[in-house]
Amino acid sequence: MNIKDTKELRSLGSRDVNRHLFDVTFHNTTMYLSFHHALCDGGGFKPFLESLLYYYCSYRYKKDEKIPGIRLSEDALLEKEASDPFDHEYEIDPDYKSPETEKEGYHLKENDLPQDTMNYRYEVLIKDEDFMRLVKENKSTPSIMACLLQSNAIEELDPSNQSIICNVACDMRKMLHYENTFKNCVTSIPLVLRNDLKNLSLQEQSQDLRNQMKLLRNEQRAKRSANMIYGLSNKIANIESFKEKKEALSYFDTLAFDTYSISYIGKINLGYNEEHIESIHLFNQANEGLNIHMIDAAGYFSIDFKQSFPSDKYVQGFIKQLQKYNVPYTVSKRIDYTVPTDKIQQIARV
Repeated sequence: MNIKDTKELRSLGSRDVNRHLFDVTFHNTTMYLSFHHALCDGGGFKPFLESLLYYYCSYRYKKDEKIPGIRLSEDALLEKEASDPFDHEYEIDPDYKSPETEKEGYHLKENDLPQDTMNYRYEVLIKDEDFMRLVKENKSTPSIMACLLQSNAIEELDPSNQSIICNVACDMRKMLHYENTFKNCVTSIPLVLRNDLKNLSLQEQSQDLRNQMKLLRNEQRAKRSANMIYGLSNKIANIESFKEKKEALSYFDTLAFDTYSISYIGKINLGYNEEHIESIHLFNQANEGLNIHMIDAAGYFSIDFKQSFPSDKYVQGFIKQLQKYNVPYTVSKRIDYTVPTDKIQQIARV
């Protein structure tokens, strides 16, 4: 692996990274870890991140005490850790009927603006105890609370009679019985702030969204999603050239769901090394629209607003909601960034 001192992200699959789909670079006190979604997702990447930080801190600060839950280099692979959950079709209960969900709701006007090559993000940091106080007071969860704060912010910014849809990333590992796989294993669940919810209390809204989540997060629906991915993979596999495969999937490049999305990969296990980590952030090349990534690490919730447009309109709406509920926070200035495209096509055999 070619580790380099640089602030610039390098193209995965390129000669610069020895054709890997994973890269590690650093500059001053910041470490940059890049991974391709063809390799893994945030949940699959999380154990590696925890192990890497454990070994780095052990070397840097001369500590060697083990941290419960941290995977070590000598540990054997877990059951199905390298298995692909989408290499076969799942049997679905013939009587199962998936609940209907809203797919069209409030549409962000910024999605219709001409897109440029730059990506934008804003980083919001909230202390664990401050955010969890709001979560517990309203009998909510971290992802549902973030969803409600942003959905209510959008409604206040532009009142309408349309539902506001938050597409929440959902880990399917447990439902597909591939709990240990590092491979990409997520689907999306739409949590909808309907008109009849907009004037209710935060706790009442939270209860409704928790009920929506419970209804949609089940094994049969996960298997149906897995079968759709399996079918798409087979279809792409039957296309002859790599160029045609890329063209067939090009619609994902401009895909933007109403209204926005949230991904939360949970708490990063740092153990006693937490004091050495300032913060952890997750971002990628922005899909069109507004995408929010959340991580709980080093005593803070990092809530990163990843956008295809420069305006701070929605992050300002979000922090206004935090102010409303007396939740302290810090917010960064706008960060402009680019993510290089992968170079997988250069080594593909057609």
